[in-house]
This record gives sequence, structure tokens and C-alpha cells, in this order.
Amino acid sequence: MDGKFVAEYAVAVTQACSTCKHRSKTVPGICIAFPDGIPFEILSGKSDHSTPVNGDHGIRYEAVMPKLDDRCGEHFTYRRFIECGETQAKTGLPNLPKEADSYKALHELATNVLDLVVDKFGPIELTYGFSSPELIKAIPERIAPKLDQHASHERNRIGNFICERLGAACDFIVQGKNMREVAEWVYKNTEVDRVYFYGSETPIHVSFSNKRAHQFVEMLVGKSGRRTPRVVRVD
Repeated sequence: MDGKFVAEYAVAVTQACSTCKHRSKTVPGICIAFPDGIPFEILSGKSDHSTPVNGDHGIRYEAVMPKLDDRCGEHFTYRRFIECGETQAKTGLPNLPKEADSYKALHELATNVLDLVVDKFGPIELTYGFSSPELIKAIPERIAPKLDQHASHERNRIGNFICERLGAACDFIVQGKNMREVAEWVYKNTEVDRVYFYGSETPIHVSFSNKRAHQFVEMLVGKSGRRTPRVVRVD
């Protein structure tokens, strides 16, 4: 590998540049900073290009907000993560991320985890995706926004991250599949951060983060009927 863009990596690794204003919209793998090919260290995510990289002509990453119907990985659009779930559908809240890093994190979740699931098991149904502060307030069920990563990189009214784990998360189900099998496969075969398993016929929760914990968590039902998490595997 000579450090330059290689064609076969186009789909797999362009998430590193997906929200940069300098990327080429017509030719994959090049940008204003690197007209001859973006270095592999950036395309692979090893560098976010927020600091100088040799040969970048003094041009570094600058965020731009993608459109809802822009591609988010191979099998998804941003709309599918943002206009997602019962509460969003009932309230009609726009639920738009305000932070460019939230869009980037959704793209990384799609390309590093969900695209692989679709390739293995077929189409999936997203049941809960990105959650803005407004949507969090509207959800009637007991949720844990400080932990669940559905808020991605969004901030609260005093400027702190809603969830310090960052990254992005979603819940999904594969119709007709045993979700234990799906959860186990995701844990063993992707770069997933956390997998939460609720039952063989219930959506699973998955997250992706650069601060990877690689945990498999079972949500156990107690005598009171409430679920409590139990971490069963950490690599």
C-alpha cells in the first residue's frame, strides 16, 4: 500500500471524508487538498485530518452538513436514521442533527456495522435511530440518553455532550431471523462498539464509536418487569 487512494477501498472507507466540504462530488478518493489521491491513513479513519497531513497544501477537514437523501453508507440514506421510530413519526419533529460530527458518526455506524449486516442477512428494519434533544424529551418510555448514544455528538443547552460515549447508535430487527443469531454475528464480525440484546424476536441495539468498548450486553427482565443490563462479554 503506497498510502494513496486505491479503487477497491472506495465504498469501504470513504466515511472519513463523507462530511468534508473539500471532497470531490464526482470522483471518489480525491479532494482539493489531495487532487492526486487522498492518503489511506485518512480514508481508513486513522486520521480525521483535523491536524496537518503531509502534502495537504495547508487544507484540512471542514465539515458540511449532508442532505437527508444523501447516501449514508451503501444501503442507507441519512433520512432513514433521522426520520425513524414511532415517536418521531407521531410528533413530526424534524429531528435534525446540529453537529456535523453526528452525521459523520451515523455514516460510520452504517459503513462499519449496518452495511455488513444487510450484506449477510438481507434488509433490516430500523426501529430507533438518531435522537435530537427535542425528540428525547418527547419519548414517553424510560430511556437513557446519557448512555445510549442515540444523540450521537449533539450537545445540551450548556454545551456539553448529551452522551459522552459519542459515536452513534440505532435499534434494528431483521424480520424472520433469530435476533440472538444476528446479535452474535454482529459482535463477532464487525467493529461494533456495543451490542444490546433484548430477546430473539426483539430489535437489538448497536453502536459504533472511535472509543470502542466491544461489549455484548444482555438486557435481563427482573421480577419487577424492568430490564437491567448485564455485560456478558468484553474483548
